Amino acid sequence: MRLEERTAIPHLVARGGGAIVNIASIAGLLPTTGLPAYGAAKAGVIHLTRTLARELAPAKIRVNAICPGLVWTRAWERLGAFLGERTPELAGIEPRQVFLAMVAQQVPLGVEQMGRLAVFLASADAATITGQAISVDGGITLGPPVV
Repeated sequence: MRLEERTAIPHLVARGGGAIVNIASIAGLLPTTGLPAYGAAKAGVIHLTRTLARELAPAKIRVNAICPGLVWTRAWERLGAFLGERTPELAGIEPRQVFLAMVAQQVPLGVEQMGRLAVFLASADAATITGQAISVDGGITLGPPVV
């Protein structure tokens, strides 16, 4: 069975088009020290997004990816605990507080909201947007401030 036969693609083709919104990560765009497999997987999602965008454009199916930055998840609970064990100044601090400290230090505009972008990309207002990997990262990918 081909990939196209196991997905929503045939249904979108049958209805004359539509939109697919994948969730990747800025880790798929930028090197992320200590997370090579995660970054490679997210880069794969971005490549899949762009390839499908090209392949499905004749069927009027748009395919885009959202690349969030720092988002509180269960993985952060484990990572925050790990960082607390390895970094003396973080010892004893709750994982959520470690996360919030990183956000305060690295995210100029704060934690991002992805929902509105997903709704926009799925809407008719985004009728000509396809093959894009859009960072919604509060400014992390801008890099550190230059003084």
